[in-house]
This record gives sequence, structure tokens and C-alpha cells, in this order.
Amino acid sequence: MNPATAVAFVLAGAGLLMCREREHPASTHLVRVIACTILMVGVVKLVGLVAGWHPNVDELLFPSKLNPSNAAAANRMAPNTALCFVFLGLSFLFVDRQGVRFSLSQAVALVVAFCALLSLTGYAYGVKEFYGIASFIPMAIHTAMLFLLLAAGLFFCRSKTPFSQMFATADPRGVLARRLFPSAVFL
Repeated sequence: MNPATAVAFVLAGAGLLMCREREHPASTHLVRVIACTILMVGVVKLVGLVAGWHPNVDELLFPSKLNPSNAAAANRMAPNTALCFVFLGLSFLFVDRQGVRFSLSQAVALVVAFCALLSLTGYAYGVKEFYGIASFIPMAIHTAMLFLLLAAGLFFCRSKTPFSQMFATADPRGVLARRLFPSAVFL
């Protein structure tokens, strides 16, 4: 895994922990800073790919270990990983905004989960087009798993939203949703 990707995942995990607890008012601002950092890592990488310049955002940490002498074997961030970081940062930014029927944060977290599931399905069935884009380095399998876990954490971060309330209730529909949803995703 690219070190910048690993640091972004550590920041996302810390942000998710702070979203859940909300004991201090400073945690709201810190979550926004974390969200903007994750968002900027993804945006800078994607803009660099589209514009054709290499911004080195994924080579800031441990540049000597990333094999910069051989551009084909360099450990760079995958484009779909950068896109998932953009959506993950947006989901963190929208975590406190509530809608009438759904939360925008949950909708964006579902996009991250879909991208992660697409990559995991590609690895399971050996379809490189699902986890890699053209000739770029593909998203790693453990990266896809972490995106799926973070998306699930953001989805269930707020239990008062209608989507997550369906899973949190103690009535039969909540029990059924908790039991069937994991098997439906697995199948």
C-alpha cells in the first residue's frame, strides 16, 4: 500500500471515531480538517491524472522506498483509490447534515461501498477491469476492504437517519435486515 494511502486511512479511522463520540466541540472542527485532508489527497491525485502532471502527493512519505527510478513499477495511488478518497472526504464533510428521507453522507458512503465491492468482486472473479483502470496501477484488495469498512462505519455513524434506523430497530424488520443484508452483500 502506498504510504499516503495508509496515512489517509489512518486519518479516516480517527475521523470516524471522532464522528461517533462527539464529546468535545473541537472534534467537529477536527473531523472537518480530516475530511478536507482526505478530500484534497484524492482531488490532487485525480487532477494530476487528468491534467497529465504528477503532483507527487502519493510520494511525499518514504519517496526512496517507492521506486521512483522505474516509473512503471512505482508504487503510486490508483485512480479509483483517489476517487474513493474524494467520496470518503465528502461523506465526512456531510456527516452532520440531515435530510428529510436520507443523509447525504450515507448516500456518498454508499458510492464508496459500491466502488469497494466492485473491486472486491473483480478480485474474486479475476476481472481486472473491476479493480483497475486501463494501464494504471490497480486498487489493492486490502485497500478495497478498508474502503468497504469505512463506508459501513460512515453509513451507520448516525443511527437517527432513516436508512440506519431500519437496521438499528429491535422489531422484526430490524432483525431481518441485520441477518439478511450481510448475506445479500456476500452473495
